[in-house]
Amino acid sequence: MTGGKIIGNNGGVNNGGTFTMTGGSITGNTPKNGQYSGVTNAGTFTMTGGSITNNTATNAIGGVYGTQFGTFNISGNPTITGNTSNGAADNVHLYNSQITIIGAMTNTRPIGVKMSTPGVFTTGSTDALKASDYIGKFTSDDAAYSVVAAGNELKLEIPHTHSFTYSANGATITATCSAEGCDLTDNKVTLSISASDATYDGNTHGAELDSTAWKAAGLTVPTVIHYANRDGATYDSETAPTNAGKYTASITVDGKTASV
Repeated sequence: MTGGKIIGNNGGVNNGGTFTMTGGSITGNTPKNGQYSGVTNAGTFTMTGGSITNNTATNAIGGVYGTQFGTFNISGNPTITGNTSNGAADNVHLYNSQITIIGAMTNTRPIGVKMSTPGVFTTGSTDALKASDYIGKFTSDDAAYSVVAAGNELKLEIPHTHSFTYSANGATITATCSAEGCDLTDNKVTLSISASDATYDGNTHGAELDSTAWKAAGLTVPTVIHYANRDGATYDSETAPTNAGKYTASITVDGKTASV
């Protein structure tokens, strides 16, 4: 298919052989009760351009239905958006099948993917042509899942939610995640406080936090550093001291305190 439209039918294309789409559009079709979707593929479907959009299904598949008998090759600038099934997004629906990326992807609108059994949805990647390089070209049509890299391939995966407990040792607070599938090194991330000796000059000299990894893990960095005098003089403040002396600076997270 290089041009033209398939529009306003009960379904679009039922492919059991070879179907190549480089242009044209399959749009506005309304498959019902198991009828053909925008494209039902049980053969070899190669799409490098054109559009499959706004097909509205009832008890059927809206956009591209990749059956276990088919091969779906994709590259270039295909548009597969706005397709629904029973009111829910249903653009590329894979039933025991996967997508093979056969060349550079240049589409500007991500292609929604849904799977009968969520997991790796691309296949055939090589070091020279990695599906993972095109992660931004796809999105999940199921809100419970996200598109993530799986080696050179792409997969649908439930996003990890951290479950942290906290401990403190010296100048460091450690957050340890107990949830399965955590991608942090050793399931941990740390927040440290440090301070340097300073010469009295009438200015405040406060402690500093090493919080880069802490923030990257989605954790909130304490906004309060507590200062106390260690020389017997009374100083108990959230403001860094200006007077000469020996001080302790501390932070607290979930009842755990690190100090320097």
